[in-house]
Amino acid sequence: TKERLVANLANFAYDPYNYTFLRQLNVLELFLDCITEPNEKLVEFGIGGVCNSCADSQNAAIITQCGGIPLVVQCLSSPVKNTKF
Repeated sequence: TKERLVANLANFAYDPYNYTFLRQLNVLELFLDCITEPNEKLVEFGIGGVCNSCADSQNAAIITQCGGIPLVVQCLSSPVKNTKF
């Protein structure tokens, strides 16, 4: 399912070895897209992927350029417990 795929990608985003691959495959953009989904699990896994990958400056720049900051702020005010930091 899509949830399982995004959850696995979010786990891969934790390892710096995978950062280049995530950028090449536009996975960072996928994480941001998931944050706007009505499915709470996709939002949770999307924000998890963003959090795991933004430690890298190149990833952080892509996330910022793609409008990620307002999306992350939106998660902070979400009533869903698992999407808050």
